[in-house]
Amino acid sequence: METVYDEHTNVSSYVVDDEREYVLQDCMVRHLWCMIPDYKSGGNVTKCYYADGTDELVHRPMLRLFYDLAKYLAVDLRALHNTMGQRASYNQPRTLAVNMTWIPFKTRKPVGKDGAYGYFNIVVPFTYMVSHGPTEQQCYIHGGHTEPILLLHPPTYVRRKLDAAMMEHRRYVRRILEYMRMCGNPDVLAELYIACHFHDN
Repeated sequence: METVYDEHTNVSSYVVDDEREYVLQDCMVRHLWCMIPDYKSGGNVTKCYYADGTDELVHRPMLRLFYDLAKYLAVDLRALHNTMGQRASYNQPRTLAVNMTWIPFKTRKPVGKDGAYGYFNIVVPFTYMVSHGPTEQQCYIHGGHTEPILLLHPPTYVRRKLDAAMMEHRRYVRRILEYMRMCGNPDVLAELYIACHFHDN
C-alpha cells in the first residue's frame, strides 16, 4: 500500500521538522534506492523506492528531498568533491554516506523549472538490470521488486554511469577504511573487524 507524507504547511514549523526528520530516518532504515520526480498525484512530488519492495510518495520536490537528505547526513552538496578531488557536477555520482552513492538519470522531460532527473543509489542489495526502451535513446532500469523505470538515456550510457558510480563508491569506502586503520585505536579497529565479519539477523 502506498504511503503519502505531507508537509502540513498549515501547522507549526516544529511539526514540519519532526515529520521531515521521520521521513529522512525512514530513508536510512529501509534503505532508499531510488527517488524520482512525479506528477501523477497532481503536484511536483517525489516517488521513493525502498529495498524491501515498497514505495512511497513524499510531498516534496525531488531536489528538495535530496538536499534535505544530504543535510540530514551533514553533507554540503555545494562543497562536495569526488574521491579524485574534483567537484561533483550535476551528472556525476554523489556519495552521501557509506550506504549511499547516488547517480542521476533523466526520468522525464523538463517541465518549467522542475527537475527532470531521478537519483539512483548504487549501494543496493541487488544488481541493476538495464534493458532496451521504446526508442534507441531510452531504456528501462530494473531494481528490486518494482516495475521497470523508464530512463531517457540509451542503455550504453546508463551502464557506463552505473559502473562509474560503483567505482566512485569503492574508492570512497577504501578511503574511509584507510582513515580508520590509520587512527590505530584498538577499539575502532575491533568495531571495524566485527562489522566486516558479523551482522544482525
